[in-house]
Amino acid sequence: RSFVDELDLFGYWILPNSALIPEILNDGNDHDNDGGTAIDVSSDHKEKVDAAISSLKRARKLLGDMNDDYVAYFAYVEWDEYPEEQTRLEERVEAQWSYFRGWAEDVDLVAQIQWMRDEMDPPKDDEMHGERRFHFSIDALFTRD
Repeated sequence: RSFVDELDLFGYWILPNSALIPEILNDGNDHDNDGGTAIDVSSDHKEKVDAAISSLKRARKLLGDMNDDYVAYFAYVEWDEYPEEQTRLEERVEAQWSYFRGWAEDVDLVAQIQWMRDEMDPPKDDEMHGERRFHFSIDALFTRD
């Protein structure tokens, strides 16, 4: 959940060549923040990024809902209260988990997460081919030029 929240806030820095670049950062123009021409990224790549992000957001929603039910179930068991609700929640969590596992396999969630991880790795110098590419550095936030 934290990763998706951070992606919503800092998508440009996490995935600079994606459809996530907020309009406020590029002001609708075709230039990067330093005035250079922005790197053109294929729409297929942007669609793949958007699909992976959509899957991550769906996973967050499914797991969050399941977590809410599990926490309630666990509390009722621990307090030894609401036996009918315990049964209902236990069955619901089992059904949610089963659905999540099937869905994750259908969308190949693990591969999408691994692909996103690879997208966030900065390119090696030999992969840059002389192009300048913006990379976010946490150290840059605390260093003055």
